[in-house]
Amino acid sequence: MMDLATIRAMNKSAAWHASRAHKQPWEPTSEQRQALKDGASLKEVHANIPLLGDYVPKGWKLTGDDDLFCGKSGCGSESEPALTGRALALVIGNDPDGTAYGAGDEGQFQIYLHRYVRKPVRGKHPALAAPYGVQAFDLETTAPADLYQAIKDAVE
Repeated sequence: MMDLATIRAMNKSAAWHASRAHKQPWEPTSEQRQALKDGASLKEVHANIPLLGDYVPKGWKLTGDDDLFCGKSGCGSESEPALTGRALALVIGNDPDGTAYGAGDEGQFQIYLHRYVRKPVRGKHPALAAPYGVQAFDLETTAPADLYQAIKDAVE
């Protein structure tokens, strides 16, 4: 059995390797989610959940939901606190579309899976979405002077 310091060191190493390799969490398609709801295994839907550690890839954020505590030996029973493969497949199948998964802390027999969602697209501020007839602007391509003038004109 591994001690906490070993698990933390492995997690830190996993995060470093994931960031260097630009790994992304696995985001199941709606067809894969439906298959999981219908009883398919993670292997049958070709789930490829990467080991990310504490790394949060660019463009993603943690959902804030509880991490999924899962057995990884395949020998666990439904009565244990760690989710079995079948129970994990059902949880993933019932999560909302857009939820992605990456492995976090990993021990010898169990693993925590983090849930991720994509961050909102940067550049279009909701306040500039033209509720009063003001043109919407892409903040990454619009010159600050043009944006300032448009806001000034709209307020006057």
